[in-house]
Amino acid sequence: MKIQKSLLSISSGKKIQIPTLMLFCIFTGVIRGTLEGLLFDNNALGTALILSYVPFYTMMFLAILLILKYAGGLTEASVYRVPLAALFLGIFPPIIDLILRGGTSQDIRYGYYLELFLPQKIPSGLYFYYMPEYRLPLGETIIVWATISLTAFYARMRRAAWGRVVFVFACAYLLFFAHSYLIPSMLRLWISNSDQNLYNNDLNLIIPLMQLFFSLIIYLLLRKISIIYLLKRLPHIAPFLLVYGIGATNHPLHSILLATFATLLFFIFFTMIVQNDFFDFEEDSKQNRKRYFQREDVAFFTSMMVFSLVFLLAGGFTLSLFLSIILICGVLYSFPFYRGKGKIFPTMKFEGIWGSMSFLAGAIPFSSSKIQSKVLLQFLIVFLGWSLFALLKDVKDIRADYQAGQNSFYIAFYRKKKKLKNAHRLLIVICTLGLLLAPIFYIIQGRVFGSVLLLFFASSFAGIAFCVKLRFKFQGLLIAINGYLFMLLLIALKIL
Repeated sequence: MKIQKSLLSISSGKKIQIPTLMLFCIFTGVIRGTLEGLLFDNNALGTALILSYVPFYTMMFLAILLILKYAGGLTEASVYRVPLAALFLGIFPPIIDLILRGGTSQDIRYGYYLELFLPQKIPSGLYFYYMPEYRLPLGETIIVWATISLTAFYARMRRAAWGRVVFVFACAYLLFFAHSYLIPSMLRLWISNSDQNLYNNDLNLIIPLMQLFFSLIIYLLLRKISIIYLLKRLPHIAPFLLVYGIGATNHPLHSILLATFATLLFFIFFTMIVQNDFFDFEEDSKQNRKRYFQREDVAFFTSMMVFSLVFLLAGGFTLSLFLSIILICGVLYSFPFYRGKGKIFPTMKFEGIWGSMSFLAGAIPFSSSKIQSKVLLQFLIVFLGWSLFALLKDVKDIRADYQAGQNSFYIAFYRKKKKLKNAHRLLIVICTLGLLLAPIFYIIQGRVFGSVLLLFFASSFAGIAFCVKLRFKFQGLLIAINGYLFMLLLIALKIL
């Protein structure tokens, strides 16, 4: 009873703050990786390898909060007071194994069984998390079961019914099973079933990024962010993913790398949406738009993206430089210390940089001794095209931007006492002419079917711009642009 009261008093403090959580996860992950390298395997002291532990602890801690909330039925007030000290359990396996072995030994390398779906014998200790012959020694076993048990024990301390306590225990067990065995094994199977070029990369790169993606998804579930809202924002991100794919046709990757980098790019732009939503509160409130994100959401997503880029930089990936530029420009666009949004030329430059850097992230993911002139020309076209089409995004916020004292292509015309319809007509004509360049080029090359489809989306773009009501105009234009870029991707892949 005294132990229970002590643990309850530890967990009844302040609500977990996101910056604190992130720092604890980074601390635990780095210390864990460093201890493994110092005590057992000097080869594990590489920067990228040590950093790879951080996403695991972030993901597991957030997943445990999710289990306590939904499987345990605990209130948010209880869930968000889980002791952060529990994260420190992850530090102890190397220390425990050092004590049990009576000194250092070079034959310990922590890891898990990663090939469940390939034809071979399943180890007997798989379900008990004890397989010393497969890099899962006793110290790790003790901490895994301690974490599972303490999760269930905490649910009981918070007055969860016994049935829910058992359910929490089972969910915590399955959480470890999925992330320790199932997901790595599926990734290993994905790699083994293809002879595409991995460029000397393996699961030490892919698994930490996957864990980071799971952390972001779990966080959205904890915050109960509307799925409908997320789907509405997807068309805003899709153009950057499509131009990334177009760029990637210049440098073919293994499908698992392509998917991983594309997912990271998606979350970088989603992070920028979180930032923009939070700092746009004043403008959005004038249009009765709901505020979805809070300051701690900005802190969490931004810090996770910064960490992912540091991790890739430590691994020597060139695309991390391009992604870093995207995120930096996103901060300059939204954050109040500069606030590039609402300024015509900074907005054009930022949009041009976002599009062109997304293209380069696909075209030059690794260092290259020679860049093709075709890539440079495409880079220039993307930059100029994105800068031009950036002016269109302000069509939906003309009144709010004017009231907020911001500037845009439309407001600049309005302040000169010119008609907004004329400004809109001029911009659409220029953009439509720009969209006609690609189909003309491909018609000259004899690729008629692809050209016809490009012409269809170009004409759809013009039709939406002139005929659709203002309320739905920008969404319609986005759909037309996404369709146009998707056709360009199919042409680049030589499908059309």
